[in-house]
Amino acid sequence: MFNFDKINKVAEAPAFLPTKRITELEFDYKYKITKVSSIKTKYGQKIVITIQDEFNVYLPARLTGMLLENEQELKLLVQAAGENHLYFKYMGGPHNKCQFLSE
Repeated sequence: MFNFDKINKVAEAPAFLPTKRITELEFDYKYKITKVSSIKTKYGQKIVITIQDEFNVYLPARLTGMLLENEQELKLLVQAAGENHLYFKYMGGPHNKCQFLSE
């Protein structure tokens, strides 16, 4: 008898959420962040936010660097997102100005 549990588990896994560039976000719109993750990519460690369980956005390098160096700040964001109290606002500009908000 064959056991296909591992294969079936992968086959039943949900699809990946699409990724949007930060510049694709609406200006001055308050997005609800549902998850904050640190992931390893071929370009190094990156911080990704999941917005409204609909899509992912990679944070700018300056924010990623600061959060990876300050673990407490990253934990604070992860906790706030887990408790549904974290929002993100993109304000544009040449340096992709953005802001985290809580409610």
